[in-house]
Amino acid sequence: MRLGAITALIMLTGAPLSTAAYGAQSSSAKEAAYTAQLTESADDTYEAIVEAGQQQLDAGEYERALATFEGAIAQYPDAARLSVGKGESLYGLGQFEAAVVAFKTATEQSPDYLYAWVWLGNAYDDSQQLDLALDAYSTASRLDATNPMPYYHRGIALWYADRDAEAEADFRNTVDIAPDFPNAWMWLGRSLGEQEKYEDALAAFDQAIAIEPGHLGALFGQGRSLLELGQSKASVKAFDSYLLQDSESAQAWFYRGNGLLAQAQSEDALASYERSLAINPNEGTFYNKGLALTSLERYDEAIAAFEQVIVINPENADAREQVEALKQLKAQAKLAVAVY
Repeated sequence: MRLGAITALIMLTGAPLSTAAYGAQSSSAKEAAYTAQLTESADDTYEAIVEAGQQQLDAGEYERALATFEGAIAQYPDAARLSVGKGESLYGLGQFEAAVVAFKTATEQSPDYLYAWVWLGNAYDDSQQLDLALDAYSTASRLDATNPMPYYHRGIALWYADRDAEAEADFRNTVDIAPDFPNAWMWLGRSLGEQEKYEDALAAFDQAIAIEPGHLGALFGQGRSLLELGQSKASVKAFDSYLLQDSESAQAWFYRGNGLLAQAQSEDALASYERSLAINPNEGTFYNKGLALTSLERYDEAIAAFEQVIVINPENADAREQVEALKQLKAQAKLAVAVY
């Protein structure tokens, strides 16, 4: 199981989906009629509350938004949009089970409210209830098969559940409906990459970048795919573009180092690994640092790097073998000097 869906949404798409992403499609017919009735009778007070709450959500002020929507629900208890706003606030606060209750209320108040069903799927997914999440997304797609968001969010949930082929199918549906949606192309690339379909993955990442030059998730995926395809020089270029925007990505420095090491540019690879380790010291980067140092014949430093791997993971047999091999190499070199 990969990290939870909320991590993906925030890290790779900027934020969870917003009401604005749906425009006029965000309301069901019942909710639209209810809103019109409220607007006529309440002198736009209802719309003003919804707008204020949405602005707070967009700003990440989830506690304030929660207070706004809960106060409004006391005035307008049957408004599904307010229940969704409450759910979004709770979701933003990481209170996923409480968010499920709010979104379920919205779907009961307005059963054809597609946006509420998608959000319910997200909240179920982050409550570790994948089957219920998939049911909610499927309900949303049945309400409007031409809306890309049910497929998109179901694809993300499936990807994090390691169900990559199913995720691929949903992302393909998404880009068929919304071909100018760069995040969908990026996620399609990720699902293809996990299935080792690197050429197809690269094409998807390239498409995302064509739509949105500088798309971070797509640049990262492009670099990974190129590396897997043996195009290390182009891979390094992709990670250079990525790092111009996010120089604190330990993974990007790591994979950049791998691309350089594949080209026998060991000094530059070592520098990349050092940058990665300064951000996030981890087993794999120490190991590859050891390989770079070995290629530079800096054996004592290489041994130290591999020993650091063993400190992190005592079960790493490859690191132990590297240490023993380097010690033997040093002993042989010392013997050769003595014999000479």
